[in-house]
Amino acid sequence: MEGETPSPSRAYAAAVLTILLWAGSFPAITIGVRHVDPIGLAAVRFAIAGVAGGVWLAFIGGRIPPLRDFGRLGLCGLLGIALYNVLINTGQRSVSPGAASFIVATQTIFAAALSHFLGKEKVDPTAIAGTALSLVGVAVISLGQASTVQLGAGTPLVLIAAVCSGTNFVLQRPLALKYGGARCASWTLVIGALLLAPWLSSGLAQTSRSSEALAAVIFLALGSGVLGYACWLTALAGLGSARAANLLFLMAPVALILAVPITGDLPEFLTILGGAAALAGVVIVNRSYRRPPATNPEI
Repeated sequence: MEGETPSPSRAYAAAVLTILLWAGSFPAITIGVRHVDPIGLAAVRFAIAGVAGGVWLAFIGGRIPPLRDFGRLGLCGLLGIALYNVLINTGQRSVSPGAASFIVATQTIFAAALSHFLGKEKVDPTAIAGTALSLVGVAVISLGQASTVQLGAGTPLVLIAAVCSGTNFVLQRPLALKYGGARCASWTLVIGALLLAPWLSSGLAQTSRSSEALAAVIFLALGSGVLGYACWLTALAGLGSARAANLLFLMAPVALILAVPITGDLPEFLTILGGAAALAGVVIVNRSYRRPPATNPEI
């Protein structure tokens, strides 16, 4: 039912599945960018996901969002789909899957901070300390990447991607509450696909040359893209921005483990050390921002 807040058990189950699917995206991206340029990979991935989302919207029917909500959906498509994926794909050309997953985990800090800033709540000094600890962890991860790949040049790009993602989470929540997770995810995917469409042709040409790239794109599109997005928005609607984002700190260690058999990337010591610091900061920040989840649309 549109606008219905998911039960806690359903929301937590959706969050767990989101973690597994999104954790798998990091090694899949590493495989994909071996064969396809970053923006082409994003374009092909979300062309598939966008078609699936469009078919779903046509199937379920229902009301079309008004212009005001389309503006917010457009911003979600830009930040959460187009910019985030181009940045993360480019960054993972020089950053390992495990390192990238730890850096992206800081998205929860930006989501919680923005959520509370918009609520006009005071910034807890503990949150400032946790943010500083996470950023130190990111710096340590960058040093670890510098020893193996092009001076860790992708680290800042991955961090900017985390900012885009965290901002997107806050923007999406009222839409997920108002329209439901699946509908909101579908509109966002369609818009993201349209924004990336100019690079679709070159991406398809590159993807078609490699079965490994094709497999990676299919998983990224339908697994972490369509299903992962719908699960995440269900969790977001039921748990709230800060609480749902707090669970995503599990994504980094899961991605680190998955990367070993999938891509053969063994974690560097500095990646583990910096990742532990980044996640500790994330936990500190999100605990300082705990609040009950809202039950009504915020638009």
